Parts: sequence; C-alpha cells; structure tokens
Amino acid sequence: MAQLLGKDPGGRSLTEGHSRLTAYAAFHEHDRALALRAWREFLGNGAALRGDPVRRVGGVDTLRPLVEVPGAGTNGAAQWGLAGIQNLALIGDTLDEAARAAGLVSRRTP
Repeated sequence: MAQLLGKDPGGRSLTEGHSRLTAYAAFHEHDRALALRAWREFLGNGAALRGDPVRRVGGVDTLRPLVEVPGAGTNGAAQWGLAGIQNLALIGDTLDEAARAAGLVSRRTP
C-alpha cells in the first residue's frame, strides 16, 4: 500500500467488522487456522470498545446530560454487531478455542 500511495496511510478501520471476510473464507475452505485468525481479528484491538474512556456531556451541549464513548460511532458499532452474527454463523464452532487463546475465558474446563 505504501508504494501505491507514496506513504503508509496509517491505521486501518473496522478490523473487527471485516473479520467476517476471513470467517467466510475459513468456512468455505474448511480452514480451522483461518477461522481462529478471524476470531483474533474480531476479538483484537479492544473488542467491543473494552477499556475506552467515557466522557460525561452536559450543560448547554445537550438537551440532557449523557455519558458517551468518544471513539464509538453508529457505523462501527453496527459493523461490529453484524460481524459477530456472521462469524458465529460461519465459524461459531471455534469461538471457545479462540476466546481461550485470547485470554477471555479460563483455560480450565469444568
């Protein structure tokens, strides 16, 4: 990309949302490693805005006081949700393994 544009354009947006493309390929290729990659893309980068600071907005800036997450937007949230639905439908059988690898759930089994 850098050669095409003359410089690196910087960050990539909607990585989690685009994980559905990797999930689609994994499903059709029956590729477990690719499925786990799709979950890493979806769960990576602070999935679901985990840890993002909130900001209180009030006074003359709004009709009533509210709390917002500055980095959140309707498009990103919608794309994240749609990717979650599609990933579950396509590669849901690998979610437990991916969540354990990401440290989101205990490695112990009951």
